[in-house]
Amino acid sequence: MVVGTRYAGFAFDIHTNSCADEKFSTGGIIALGMVARQWRLDDCISTFKRVCNKAFTQREFHETWLLEELTTLSHGSKWKTTPLHNVLRDEFGTDLLFGGKHDSSENYATKVAVVATSGSGDQPWVIANFNREDAKDSSYVFETADDPALSLKIWEAAAATSAAPSFFKPFFCETNERIYLDGALYHNNPVRVAWRERKLLWPDVQLKHPDVFVSLGTGQHRQEIEQGLKKRSKVARYRRNQKSPQPISAYNKKGKRAWRWKGIKGFFGILVSTKFVLRLGTSNKPLRLMGDCK
Repeated sequence: MVVGTRYAGFAFDIHTNSCADEKFSTGGIIALGMVARQWRLDDCISTFKRVCNKAFTQREFHETWLLEELTTLSHGSKWKTTPLHNVLRDEFGTDLLFGGKHDSSENYATKVAVVATSGSGDQPWVIANFNREDAKDSSYVFETADDPALSLKIWEAAAATSAAPSFFKPFFCETNERIYLDGALYHNNPVRVAWRERKLLWPDVQLKHPDVFVSLGTGQHRQEIEQGLKKRSKVARYRRNQKSPQPISAYNKKGKRAWRWKGIKGFFGILVSTKFVLRLGTSNKPLRLMGDCK
């Protein structure tokens, strides 16, 4: 998401479905790369591909019926978490998102922010490379560090906004000892947050419309759409040829089993998420009780 005027710019992350057909914080990682690291678009694309290739590290029993769900429930995430953190650290380096020394003042020329969620899951957060005055009646917390030593590094902000429950474990930031979950839990498309932040950043023009306000998403894959349309067409043709309409499962005998299996997988996803909440609510440092972070 990009908000811009002829004088200043503001980039905000968006959460989209991408990368290995899994939920992944595409917008947050790319926004941090383009603005906080000043990567060119080609560099963002190549870097994001490397991140995906290393981040989605399979656990044992991957794609094995039932055992995969049991493994996910046992570890607390479908994919290993340590490889994700390692590749983010390698690609983004150890520079601070806000504060510290940077190679160029251009790192702050454009404002950038990503969304996250508190470890308890009850409060959305905004993590940015800028500061501003406190605002009342906010539906989210604008995270600022009173001590520069507690400021998040760029890779830590990327890890915080990427900690999607059941896919990756919650991100425990050793810098400030806070726990973060994926920002899409509250703001899958934080357009309203971006609109509010630009008013707080530039109050002298808050009543004017920006020159540019663009929200970008990955949409749907063409092949996926075409397959869906073909399936609907076959089902509709089958029903027209019947004197009395039959359920889809009568046309596709595997349909009922497929939906049953999908329900089982959804059930295990709920169990994993519940496991997070129970642990987060019963320990001050829950990640220490979750075994290793692999």
